[in-house]
This record gives sequence, C-alpha cells and structure tokens, in this order.
Amino acid sequence: MTLRPLFAFIVAAGLFFSGCSSSGDGDVLVLPATTQPVQAPATVVVAEVEPEPVLQRQKLFAQAAPAATADCGPGLLDSNSSVSTVGLDEVLFGMTVARAAEASETCLVPEGEATQACHYVRPVGGPDGVGFMVTQGTIERVDIISGSITTRSGAGIGSTAQQILDLFPGKIETKPSPFGDGEWLSFIPSDTDDQQFRVVWETNNEGVVTRFRSGRRPQVENPSGCLDS
Repeated sequence: MTLRPLFAFIVAAGLFFSGCSSSGDGDVLVLPATTQPVQAPATVVVAEVEPEPVLQRQKLFAQAAPAATADCGPGLLDSNSSVSTVGLDEVLFGMTVARAAEASETCLVPEGEATQACHYVRPVGGPDGVGFMVTQGTIERVDIISGSITTRSGAGIGSTAQQILDLFPGKIETKPSPFGDGEWLSFIPSDTDDQQFRVVWETNNEGVVTRFRSGRRPQVENPSGCLDS
C-alpha cells in the first residue's frame, strides 16, 4: 500500500470514531442523546384483605321441652301453635314472664343460668324446640329450633327460601348467614307501627329453613341469642 491511500484511510477512520464522544478518558463511550435508558418494571403491591370473621353457631337451649309436673301441666302451647310478628299464640312480646305464663296456662322455666340481662325460658309440657328470650324482665323473642310450628302463613322448618319469597313478595330482606351457611330471610312488616318487629328464617346451603325466630329489634337480629345481647 502506498502512503497516500494509507493516510486517507487513517483520516477517514479518525473522522468516524470522532462522531462518538467519550467520557474524557478515551475508554468509555457515551451513548447518543436520543437513546433512552431501560426502565425497570413497576412493582405492583396487592393489599391483603382480611376475610370477614365467621361466627360459630351456639346452642340456644335443649330441643326437648321440660316435662309436665303435678304443679305445671301442659298449657295452651302445642305443635299446632303459630308464630306471628308479635309472639307465639297468646304469648306476646313485651309481656313479663309471669304474665306470659298466665296467658299460656303453664309454667315458663329458665333454661340455664337466668340473668336479668338475658336468658331463655321454656314452656313446661309445651312443644319441643321452643324457647322465649327474656331481656330485662320481658319476653322479646321466640326461637323455633325444631318441630312443626310455623308462622301463621305456614312458613317453618323445612320450607324453602323460594316458598318464603313467594309467600311475602316484596317484604323479605335476604342476606348471607353470619355462620357461613345459607342465608337469612327477614320479613319486614309494611305497617309503620310494626317496624320494630321481624321474623327471621335461617336456611342452609340448599336453601331449606333449619330454624327461625320472631321478636323485636335488636334482640331478634342477634345471631347467637343471649351471647350477643
């Protein structure tokens, strides 16, 4: 190669490399200004949501009714009695225990420890699966946990949720059971004077009523009876 072509090659190479600026040390190339740095992917933080606590179903009272005695024979309450928004047959919410015993013509005996704040009484010789909640001396709720007793419209244990919705169109409020099984179907009276009363049916996951209750608010809405009072 002659000197002239070699010299031209060296000059051309120098012009090419001069297009890329250096850091000043001559050993680190600086990217052109148009090149964008690589962005690291954003970290997505998913907040953990605490699940709603599921209540444990509590035993309200024994299913079998107290046996009749010489002093307390069977009264007026039996398997044909019916529940309404205001009570069970002659036993009405707001009655004292003594007045309710007189109205039902039998003794109402405490179930478990009787306290002034809240306890249950059972009708001696009465139907199985029936208990009255007493708070501050007056009956405020009746629970039906077994047996054939129904409401006056015929809704009771063994009824389906759809049957209840059909019986009371537009008057049923439905919400998930706090026990994690099935739903609660609450009958809400349309009469303004009865707004403090409710009938609540509890269904299982198959939509069949397993127990129900009637009473005044807030007692009738307590999930576990006296434990929530």
